[in-house]
Amino acid sequence: MGVFPATQPDHTSQTGTPYKTALDDVAAGARRIALWFYSEEQSTPDMTVKLNAGWITGVQGSVPTEVATQNTGIITAPSTNPRKDIVHVDNQTGTIAVTTGTEAASPVDPTVPNGKIPVARVNLV
Repeated sequence: MGVFPATQPDHTSQTGTPYKTALDDVAAGARRIALWFYSEEQSTPDMTVKLNAGWITGVQGSVPTEVATQNTGIITAPSTNPRKDIVHVDNQTGTIAVTTGTEAASPVDPTVPNGKIPVARVNLV
């Protein structure tokens, strides 16, 4: 399924319901793009992150592939100081993973590996 509908809104040729429906369809497509890999907490907290569906492009020139909603593995709480972890998506496989940061009084983001798309920062205190 494509992201945008085949019928684009056109106020010069559409009126009433067809025009409003086309506007709604385009808004739904734009929302879908805006929420690619949107991260959120689980409905029951369990130290994992829910990552909604999104798209990867793989290597240059390849056909975009839709990636289903996924959950990270369990993220271990820091033992002494705060830490920042980065959730990322592999641009070739669509698999999600977490790069664990280093505990520190003023933690910084860890380096995201090559070929990964950073999609969320988890601030652990």
